[in-house]
Amino acid sequence: MSKAEWREGLSCEERDRAIESILDVALPACETSRGRMRENLAALSLRALFFGIEDCAILAVIIALAGAVPMAFMTEPEHSALAVFMLAPLFFATLQGLVAWKDRESGTIAWRAVCRMTVLELHAVRMLVFGAMAVLFTVPLAAAAWIASAYMVSFWWMLSLAAASLAIFGAFSLLLFRLSAAGRARGAAPGLVAVLVPIIAWMLLGMLLAVLPASAAVLLAVPAVVYFAVAVVATVLFVHLVTEICTMSSAEYA
Repeated sequence: MSKAEWREGLSCEERDRAIESILDVALPACETSRGRMRENLAALSLRALFFGIEDCAILAVIIALAGAVPMAFMTEPEHSALAVFMLAPLFFATLQGLVAWKDRESGTIAWRAVCRMTVLELHAVRMLVFGAMAVLFTVPLAAAAWIASAYMVSFWWMLSLAAASLAIFGAFSLLLFRLSAAGRARGAAPGLVAVLVPIIAWMLLGMLLAVLPASAAVLLAVPAVVYFAVAVVATVLFVHLVTEICTMSSAEYA
């Protein structure tokens, strides 16, 4: 039987089903941005996430611990509170800055731009993991401030202040990253300036609070529950921005 005779022997419904089955195999369904994002995150391992930046993570830990050493000499609760507020994002900011600098100097952004997971997605997920790691740093920092102040301020209050500070800095830095990423080409990462701006802004804020005599008293007057509430809101915003950046990047990829 020839192909022409075989086609003529098929009914219209049989031909439609045959065409649909061929198209299903030859043309896979369009991939949604959220579906692609979930697939990429499921395939991403911690080894791939930290590939090439292990030295940055170790150096960030050393710098964060060294920065927390002066806490042992701050016996006044006002000084301890101000130091906790400024030092809580130290590990997160240091690791973020070191990774951005190394990516720029080593040229790894160029070859990461051709990967299935874009540079924006990788950076956003890294910031999420960096933030989770930085939370662990706030516990010994709050404990050191609590002990240094001769237990005049509760440990939970110090921890709530550190959590709020870290969450605010994380949300602020990711918001600036999101704004700088808008309008760029697919896979293009915002420059080093987008990472350094929140760090410089936080340093300027610390200097401003240090010269204002009433700033430490204002920090001490805020209840712990308020700081915890601020930390929760800022964390929700942080996670939302991570999801938005990944979704935006996936849509541009598609």
